[in-house]
Amino acid sequence: MWRKLKRGYRQFKKDEPGERFIDAHDRWKEYSNGPVATVLIIVSGAVLIAGGLFLGLVPGVPGIVLGLLGFALIATRFRRMAIWLDWSEVKIRRTWNRCRRAVAHR
Repeated sequence: MWRKLKRGYRQFKKDEPGERFIDAHDRWKEYSNGPVATVLIIVSGAVLIAGGLFLGLVPGVPGIVLGLLGFALIATRFRRMAIWLDWSEVKIRRTWNRCRRAVAHR
């Protein structure tokens, strides 16, 4: 199981930004079929999102990481969510690079 997760993460990391989540969605859809797997994945994603929101209220704890993992997990089941996350990743990367360039030119 750990090998599969590691392999999936490596493939996810290799994919181009803007296509990662859709590719991961397609790969996961091939391997995990059935309503039980879908329910477990959605519940796990929701728990991670809720945990991220809760930990976001605690100073010094990066709850956003848990929330993002929850969204990514849910995106493995819903193509719409995967498309939205790919779109968001590209926008966030572009904004992050602009901010870094602006700070570097000061």
